Amino acid sequence: MKNIIKAQLYQLKKEKMIYIIFAIVLLLECTTMAGEMDLAGSAETGGGVYAARMGVYIMSIALMFGAMLTGLVCCSDFMDKTVNYEIMGGHERRNTFFGRAAVSLVMGTAGTMIISAVPVLLCTVLYRWGDSIDFGSIFVRWLLSVFPVLRLICEMIFLSCLIRNAYAVIGIAFFVSLAGDSIVQLMGNGSIHFLALGSLKAVFDCSPWVTGALSGEKVIILYDSVIHAEAVVPAVAFSVVFGIFFLYLGYRFFAKDDLN
Repeated sequence: MKNIIKAQLYQLKKEKMIYIIFAIVLLLECTTMAGEMDLAGSAETGGGVYAARMGVYIMSIALMFGAMLTGLVCCSDFMDKTVNYEIMGGHERRNTFFGRAAVSLVMGTAGTMIISAVPVLLCTVLYRWGDSIDFGSIFVRWLLSVFPVLRLICEMIFLSCLIRNAYAVIGIAFFVSLAGDSIVQLMGNGSIHFLALGSLKAVFDCSPWVTGALSGEKVIILYDSVIHAEAVVPAVAFSVVFGIFFLYLGYRFFAKDDLN
């Protein structure tokens, strides 16, 4: 497995598409941030406000990178038959599968978390953090969001084994990132954890509870900083269970696939 991981990391390092995807997703995040914030200063501004109000959207866009990276790592070698050559060369299917899965999980999650943090940090540099919500509350939520991110990447690993086409997986990742939040809203709160973005929504639930009017037109909305265990614990638990489940399904399918 060690050699598989090294080969995938080397391939990622040389893959220009990864850098292009990273840059596009990061630009999309920053462009969205600029559009959301009121540059004239007549409404609430600040990194805390942006993170509390747009947390789910920020993460859903950032997830585009992790999901697309997974498609490239897990599917590219199907398309050029590299996986076949590895197995014919004596590599166990278990190592072939989990080597790629490990790279997808680590690099995809790391890239996703970095991209999600950049617009909030940029907004904080431009407008300061503000008094709407404390930094620690957002930071803990950001750390907890790792679990739904890992879950979605596990699901994309499973899809990669089924589809075996990097461009199709990238297309699905793009659709999920942009339309996933709307699907979660249509499904309602009763099935919120059925999708990874539903768990993200539960983690980033920062409801506004007080609006204070200050001098002039300036308005500050205070957000609920309490992390509610009844929402977060199921989000983490569902993410772990579904993640392991889809990773196992992906391995079982790969282990029995004839790779033709």
